[in-house]
Amino acid sequence: MENLLSAEETKYLESKKYQEDYPALNKTLIEPRFLISELDVTARDATYWDKQGVLPEMKGVGARRKYDLVQSVWIKLIQQMRDFGVSISVIKSLKDKLLNVNIPLTEILKNPKSLQVLRTIAKTEGTEKELEAILKSGELAKDLEGEQTDMFSMLVKTVVVFRKSISLLVSVEGDFIPYSLELHSELVKTDPGVNEIFNIPHFNLSISTAYSQLIKDWSAKPFFGNVSMLSIKELEALEAIREEGVKAITIKYSGGELDLMEVVKNEKVDKESRFLDVISKNGFHNITVKSRRGNIVHFENKQIIKFKGTK
Repeated sequence: MENLLSAEETKYLESKKYQEDYPALNKTLIEPRFLISELDVTARDATYWDKQGVLPEMKGVGARRKYDLVQSVWIKLIQQMRDFGVSISVIKSLKDKLLNVNIPLTEILKNPKSLQVLRTIAKTEGTEKELEAILKSGELAKDLEGEQTDMFSMLVKTVVVFRKSISLLVSVEGDFIPYSLELHSELVKTDPGVNEIFNIPHFNLSISTAYSQLIKDWSAKPFFGNVSMLSIKELEALEAIREEGVKAITIKYSGGELDLMEVVKNEKVDKESRFLDVISKNGFHNITVKSRRGNIVHFENKQIIKFKGTK
């Protein structure tokens, strides 16, 4: 898992900025709120999968099946596997291994690459001496004793936040290795498991595709704006696309982040008061007006909008 994140990405996940960009994501990852019907699963399939033990355990009370985001991604992976013709027994084996894999945080401290990430973050923040003192004293390991992190939840969060193309390489016995084609060269050098699984029969499950399918299925749902599956800025762009009369949208980036949005609209303006109302809106406007015999026959409004939270 640590091979899939850079020091900068790890630092971002630990920062306040992450909470500002995705304010409800942590809650969405663990809160059962999505019905099985919202996952494009028929009642017949759901009942069969439940009897076979491949559905995740339901949380909360009540008879209706509700799942959190992590569980929802797993259910989309079940659909992928059934499309591949993967047997229920292999799916059950993978589920038992994947959804129950908790990594002791003390093990992370034993990993040289994880330690390097911590040291890089400390160097950036000017706290190198403090970190080395804590590591040497053993206080951090003692504080983390008994604490665990859920691997699959972290993989899902990584896909949501960084849009990384992440998948699982799965053997016919249901063993798996997290994988990213973008990081192939690095992974084959640092993770022996990747080389091993490439030499035996296996299949590829895309967590990114499962996430994308949920975005497609849920983007028009009333709850979508409140679950932080897109960042605040991305939701702004989505809302702009949905506005009536939109002809074109151009999004500009600065430093790898969303910065400005140019929205071009063809609007119907038949009165002077309406014209003044349009140009009085916030933001920079570039307006093209065509008239005939004193009447406005064409009104194109290009508005330049700075995304919220952009400096």
